[in-house]
Amino acid sequence: MTAVSRETIRPVVARRAVPRTEERVLPAARRAADRMLAEHLARYRFVAPTLRGRVLDLGCGTGYGALELSRQEGVREVLGVDRSAEALAWARRYYPDSKIVLEPVDVEVRDWHAALGPFDGIVAFEILEHLADESALWLGIRRALNPDGVLWMSTPVGQGRGISASDPFHVHQLRRSEFEETLRAGGWEVAIFGQTGMWIEPWVAGRRYRTILARARAKAGAA
Repeated sequence: MTAVSRETIRPVVARRAVPRTEERVLPAARRAADRMLAEHLARYRFVAPTLRGRVLDLGCGTGYGALELSRQEGVREVLGVDRSAEALAWARRYYPDSKIVLEPVDVEVRDWHAALGPFDGIVAFEILEHLADESALWLGIRRALNPDGVLWMSTPVGQGRGISASDPFHVHQLRRSEFEETLRAGGWEVAIFGQTGMWIEPWVAGRRYRTILARARAKAGAA
């Protein structure tokens, strides 16, 4: 089991927040001990040491995660993409780094990945639950990731595909079995982890987790 330090990214003072019409983590507006911020940062800090080269942060939001990834010595560049122009403006203002490039991208649009790749690593945290149609997302990830690259993806544990979630911003929340089956059916070799709070560990049957985290690599010959 791995715990992540509560040390937060550098504080900033927010004069204008991203509208509440979207689900966003705004570190400047939260206390260091805030649970949601701590959990999000824990995921980025857990996967960061496994990444190298050029990394894509899908749904980067306000940019705090891209900054965490850029701090890794082996990471050459982090491309952070999000469909919210306001979130990207926040990221540019408060969390800039010479390794970070930010671009507006909507992963529900076919060929969103065109001219972006290739990447040695892709991070896609808390995206699946927002999509009614995942097809463009999966196609783009497959085409943008190098054959020997690694994909890290997370999603909150839920009741299942097609079942309304209690969170108004979520289309649904997958069960662990659905999440893993989706990855394996797409030709990925998968390792599943569970997260509760700031603790992340290989998934243990019978334990209750808030979030599912997967490390995936393309199987040889998978299209």
